[in-house]
Amino acid sequence: MSNRVHLIVAPQEFSKANHRDLWHELARNSDATTVVLNIGADLVVSLIKRRLFRIRDSIRGPIQMAPNLIVVRPFFLVRPEISGSALNRFNMMLLRAQLRRAIPGIAEADLRVLFYGGQWARLLRTIFPRARFFYYVLDEVTRTASSDVIHAQRSQNDFIACRDSEHIFLMTESLRAHRIQFNEKLTVVGNGASIPQTSGAHTARFERSVGLIGNLRDWIDTDLLEHLVSIRPDLNFGLVGNIENNISGFISRLLTQYSNVQYHGAVTKTEVSEWYRRFEVCIVPYKQNTFIQASRPIKIVESIFAGTPVVTVPISGYIESEFIRFARTATEFSFHIDELRSRELNQHSEAYRSFVEHNSWSRIAKTLLHAF
Repeated sequence: MSNRVHLIVAPQEFSKANHRDLWHELARNSDATTVVLNIGADLVVSLIKRRLFRIRDSIRGPIQMAPNLIVVRPFFLVRPEISGSALNRFNMMLLRAQLRRAIPGIAEADLRVLFYGGQWARLLRTIFPRARFFYYVLDEVTRTASSDVIHAQRSQNDFIACRDSEHIFLMTESLRAHRIQFNEKLTVVGNGASIPQTSGAHTARFERSVGLIGNLRDWIDTDLLEHLVSIRPDLNFGLVGNIENNISGFISRLLTQYSNVQYHGAVTKTEVSEWYRRFEVCIVPYKQNTFIQASRPIKIVESIFAGTPVVTVPISGYIESEFIRFARTATEFSFHIDELRSRELNQHSEAYRSFVEHNSWSRIAKTLLHAF
């Protein structure tokens, strides 16, 4: 049996995480024990936000998700992301004890740590000094998405994470510019998806439909979206996903004021591929700034894998193709929506097959494992 352990610090709830399929692929393609450290339970955030299921999960203990994939819900006094250095010393002692119970021998294992939040290399090195650390940069974390303002604390955490990591995986080429001093460590791997499993039944598309799917938050350019909705009363706009508080007022007004907008609710990660299929075109009307331009929204690759083309604001993580169009204004969005609606996405074309092969979680997992 391998003495290798891959410890993954999840940036989102495992059940909803965008990279959940990647972690399954890492486990499937390696004989190492893969441990996902889920979002922790604590006595502050879990209680204030009424996330009591996290405390129950922590008490219940590790969950075996696959033959060599284990999910651990740690317990902290206060979430490490908001704790000071003194409290985090105790948090890390708690974490080390919990991981040793879940994975006997982890302290002596050949440990690789894959993390997404900049502070985790510094925290985990205090309890696993011999581990090798790998940093996955999802977005331009040095900036705030909605305002594009540089965030001092996240910038500092990002620098330390880059400095202390053996290798850094980037979502897009644009993320290299801010980390050019670490260029020899950088590899652009992108964002992936898996071909969705279906029941074999055909999913009927809504007529004259445009979908906005995913976490609905203040990354959305509300002026652009409302203008698009207002100039296309002949199209039906469907919103699918969790609505964050900072945009809930706008969404409520949009639903009230425009009869061609409908909210279909939040859906699970396993259900979302069926929702992509229900729309003729999906859109990504995000704000156009440095943060967004350097991004690679996973909703785009997921939509393409499900067979639905996308119109998006310009971003460096994708290139325009027969199934991806860039638009800057509501008028441009409207034009490209009509263009893509006028023909079916050809899932047998060379361009599509190449896109699927390059953006599969399987390929990205193999790239990460090679670096490990």
